[in-house]
Amino acid sequence: MSAILSTLALASSACSNGAAPDENTFQDGEGGAGGGGPAGCGNGTIDADEACDDGNEQDGDGCAADCTQEDGWTCEGAPSQCADVDECAKDWCDPNASCTNTPGSYTCVCNDGWEGAGIWCRGATIAIEVDARFSMALGNDGYVWAAGQNQFGELGDGTKEMRKTPVQVQGLSDVVEIGAGGSYGVALKGDGTVWAWGNNVAGELGDGTRVDSLIPVQVKGLSGITSIAVNSYSTLALRNDGTVWGWGGNLHGELGIGNDDSQAEPVQVKGLSGVVTIARGLSWSMAVKGDGSVWAWGGNDSGQLGDGTEIERWLPVQVQGLSGVVELAGYTNHSLALKGDGTVWSWGVNWYGELGDESEYRFVPAPIKNLSGVKHIAAGEYYSLAVKSDGTAWSWGSNGTGGLGDGTYTDHATPTQIQGLSDVVDIKGNMHSMALTKNGDVWGWGENDDGQVGTGNVSESPTPVKTFF
Repeated sequence: MSAILSTLALASSACSNGAAPDENTFQDGEGGAGGGGPAGCGNGTIDADEACDDGNEQDGDGCAADCTQEDGWTCEGAPSQCADVDECAKDWCDPNASCTNTPGSYTCVCNDGWEGAGIWCRGATIAIEVDARFSMALGNDGYVWAAGQNQFGELGDGTKEMRKTPVQVQGLSDVVEIGAGGSYGVALKGDGTVWAWGNNVAGELGDGTRVDSLIPVQVKGLSGITSIAVNSYSTLALRNDGTVWGWGGNLHGELGIGNDDSQAEPVQVKGLSGVVTIARGLSWSMAVKGDGSVWAWGGNDSGQLGDGTEIERWLPVQVQGLSGVVELAGYTNHSLALKGDGTVWSWGVNWYGELGDESEYRFVPAPIKNLSGVKHIAAGEYYSLAVKSDGTAWSWGSNGTGGLGDGTYTDHATPTQIQGLSDVVDIKGNMHSMALTKNGDVWGWGENDDGQVGTGNVSESPTPVKTFF
């Protein structure tokens, strides 16, 4: 950590007062060359155009060899008496950091449970979310950060500027869950209210308007919300009474209200109660009831609803052959379910092996072979991801953007371990992927045209790289 003290800027050339070399100096490099001559830089007297002059021949003690005052020091008197500035007393470190003062400088280090440069610290990341062009992270302090595309204000920082490193979403605190839509963000607060920002063309923000917002606005009429699930154009919210509510785009009936009309305010999904978990696909919705059964509604052109048909459903129908499900995931045209026994089941389209085998389509769920001990699942664009209970991460399916993280751009239908990752606790995918590790580090790989991986650049990597989230 370099010193941040701003000091008087003086002439950089030594003895700029025109004095001849000082006969009291014994070496070059401090203003005048060694040798005889009248008094000047290095004689212990502060002359014109000198900030200090203690007769010293070296830097690092407050008065530089060229008689300029150094950063991190305060110098007075003739000859100069230089004293170290105690930067720690100036509270230049973040309140959640410890400060160590050193001669001419200081060091800020974030405390345990916090991360950052020390002059700023944020809560260690506890949750991640991604969409195609931007990513989000939630800290244990309840604040939200985002990076990537910002065309509609989806980063929530009050601008439309693309960000290659994370910026804080404005006006949000006490957040417990986050969701990333196509070009908008959603957050659930600890008080059960829901907030959204960004694109609002289809009512994605749920505030009763179709006006975009660069900062979070409260979704109307919702309370007691315990979970959210977000896709490109619409959002679902689970209430503490087991009912599900939705708003935004509804082109394929994914809001479950019996029609395909978009909604700018939350409406209740019909015929569904006792729900404990919700999830979204690109054009469809899913829910797990308390009895472990799975229900789905919306687009079904590839059998992604798992009811044995390709018929679009505007109301929930039960997914066939599933019980004991604890988590769901879906994207593009395929769905995944994680059972309590650690097995993963898949259905829908299988153009790139995203179902974990060589089949083309599957209209009802089937288990993925040679995959067990799983504790989390995620679905990207024609690919799938899983985290096992041993902290390893696995991937399979399409790899055109490097989203599988195996160092290649080659598709594969068999779950393969992602190298270089350990102690993974969560994983997410879209056209890029991100993994959260036990210590709060976030790793990303895949498409990065808009800086959505949060590495400070737009370079694409087919293997995990540490991000600034």
